Amino acid sequence: MDTAKLFDIGSDQAVQLPQAYRMEGGEVNITKVGDAVILLPLKKKWGSLFESLEEFSDDFMAERVQPRLENRSELSRQITCFSIKHVKPLATNDKAKKNTEAEETLGG
Repeated sequence: MDTAKLFDIGSDQAVQLPQAYRMEGGEVNITKVGDAVILLPLKKKWGSLFESLEEFSDDFMAERVQPRLENRSELSRQITCFSIKHVKPLATNDKAKKNTEAEETLGG
């Protein structure tokens, strides 16, 4: 594993990256996960994720143990009932249609 030099600039701390770790641009996205600090380029920040997907073997999780699905019919019935009770009726008279057209014109 390579190392990098840390130094202080006023109240901030800086990292001097070795040549092999240089990044394009003048800024990076930064996040902390536990004790690890992760730097991601502002542009193409998903690139490292997509590249890492190629590191998995072809049989990765081929024998994954999937838990049984729970029976959630009661929850599904409650959501359906809630949705039906809270649906607004469509505008059917001329006044309601004009109000709808006015809202669309005004961006509402």
